[in-house]
Amino acid sequence: MKLKDIHSVYFIGIGGIGMSALARYFKYVGKEVSGYDRTSSPITDALIENGITVHFEDSIKKRSEVLGIITKDTFCFSVAGTH
Repeated sequence: MKLKDIHSVYFIGIGGIGMSALARYFKYVGKEVSGYDRTSSPITDALIENGITVHFEDSIKKRSEVLGIITKDTFCFSVAGTH
């Protein structure tokens, strides 16, 4: 993947120092940027002031829920394990 092929970016934990820096970079180079964080902070306030949309509602589906939706009406073979 090349930077020119990226049109929009969504960050989970956008209020963190690392994610917010990446969000600012992508906004600076002209990409559509938005993200989620659990709580409002001075960092998220600054991102919003810079035109980045920040969501605070936790309505994002969890991985396990999405897997359940995908496999609901199918035959599924799975293997479980640890890292």
